[in-house]
Amino acid sequence: MSAPTLHPQGVGRDAKAAEAPSITLPDSLQLIADIIGVPGALKVAERWGGVRLYIPMVPDEDHDLAKLIGIESASRLCEAYAGERIEIPKADCWGRAIKHKLILAARANGESQAKVARAHGYTERHVRNIERMMEGDDKQDSLF
Repeated sequence: MSAPTLHPQGVGRDAKAAEAPSITLPDSLQLIADIIGVPGALKVAERWGGVRLYIPMVPDEDHDLAKLIGIESASRLCEAYAGERIEIPKADCWGRAIKHKLILAARANGESQAKVARAHGYTERHVRNIERMMEGDDKQDSLF
C-alpha cells in the first residue's frame, strides 16, 4: 500500500507540493484513511486507539463518530464497515510524528510560526522547539 501524502491547508497546494511530508500509516489505519482521509483517521485513532470500535449501520448526527469526524465521513465509514467492530490502532506516536512533519512542511513553505502554532494548537515556542529538535535529528543522522 502506498504512503499517503498529507496536504494540510497551505501545504502541497502550490509549487512546493513536492515538499509535503509522506507518512506511512499502520495498515489498519491506512484502510480507514483511504475512506475518510488521514486527518479523520488520526482523530479516530486518538479517540479509540487500542480498542475495537463498533461501526453503526447508519450514523446520526448525535453519534460520537459523527461528532468527531463529521456526518459525511461517518457515513462513508459506515458504508464500508456497517455493523462491524474494527480494530483501531493506538496512534500516540503516529499522531505526534505526523504533526511534527506537517509543522516542518508548513514552515518550509513559508508559513509563520504563529500561524503554524495556531493551526496545530501549539505555542510559537513549541513550534520553535519542534524545529530545533527535528533539525537536531537530521544532524545526528549525518554523524553516522
